[in-house]
Amino acid sequence: MIIKENIKIEDFNIYGFDSVYSVYKSNEDFLSLGPESHASREMILSDIEYSERNGGCYCTICCDNKVIGIIDFIPDMYEKQRGTAYINLIMVKKEYRNKNIGKKVIRIIEEWLNKEHKITSVFISVQENNTKGIEFWFSLGYEIISEPELQHDTTIVLHMRKYI
Repeated sequence: MIIKENIKIEDFNIYGFDSVYSVYKSNEDFLSLGPESHASREMILSDIEYSERNGGCYCTICCDNKVIGIIDFIPDMYEKQRGTAYINLIMVKKEYRNKNIGKKVIRIIEEWLNKEHKITSVFISVQENNTKGIEFWFSLGYEIISEPELQHDTTIVLHMRKYI
């Protein structure tokens, strides 16, 4: 668990499934950019299973004792490279967006990754059609490091990296 600046990031607890589902439902505008535009319990379970299979940390983001988002990241050994991490997903409930919470969470995670795992670079992938997402990552100092790449789910992503 990480607590900083009234934000708590902790491992997902199955008893909080409904809270996480409400985060996904609140992000259907984001989901509509990809192959599945509506949140489902199966989508969440698939995301959790993917995280576990890849050594990730699927976590809730809490503020004022409410689940307001989720973040999923691989804390080390991304693509078998020591010192690298990967942020797979971040979603913040619609009513908490544009309040710099997402930026705070990413900065907290980056600081924790550097301190606890000696991470020197963080990678992310963002859908090419997610202009708000690309702007978000640029504002945090991430740079595009790839040409657009077609994924197995038919989305096209850009890979980005930041040295921390």
